[in-house]
Amino acid sequence: MRGTKSLVVTILIASQGFISPPAFAQKPSTTPQTVPSSPPDQADLTKRMVELSKPGENHKLLASLAGTWEFTGKHFPDDPNEKPIEIKGSCVRKPLWEGRYFLTETTGGKLPMPWADGREVAYKDMILDGFDNLKMKFVRAMIDNHWDTGILTYEGNYDAVTRTIAYEAELEDSPRVKTKTRWLLRIQDNDHYMEEIYEEHDGRQVKGTEIHYRRVKGK
Repeated sequence: MRGTKSLVVTILIASQGFISPPAFAQKPSTTPQTVPSSPPDQADLTKRMVELSKPGENHKLLASLAGTWEFTGKHFPDDPNEKPIEIKGSCVRKPLWEGRYFLTETTGGKLPMPWADGREVAYKDMILDGFDNLKMKFVRAMIDNHWDTGILTYEGNYDAVTRTIAYEAELEDSPRVKTKTRWLLRIQDNDHYMEEIYEEHDGRQVKGTEIHYRRVKGK
């Protein structure tokens, strides 16, 4: 775990005044490797690690979404003849640890929950967003109180032209059945954004959810 690695690095710095940093990811190469004539500069590697530990411009992008939001949207059933399910609710997006991560807590309407013998319970979810400086990827983890008991994880990239973060994942919806999922977060302006979730079925992407968010002023 990288958390453990960071702790070890901190201990080494404090106790010995130097570290032995991990190797950084490199692109695969077919060129024969040569053994360096001298060890890498420890100071340069340490400086690089320190820079990678700092929140940057991509974290600022996520920070722009901090606040309280109300939303309306639709879930589209698998059967195209069925009417979309209308949804609404609110969420709070807040920074953690000086903007290193961002936590979203969502409360929606009541739904018949499969684990509650059909009893209606208010929908809840929590999403942890961040940007991995080493992978150069936006990262997202989600839990909810509907179908899932695991932690859903996504990675994505940002398109500055469309102001969209495109998260992707391959989720196991049922035993040994995985579905490719695409989750788009489109920033429209300072007070509006939308999300669209697509699943791949028979080689084509099918929209499952569309949600529109409006910032609540003063919160």
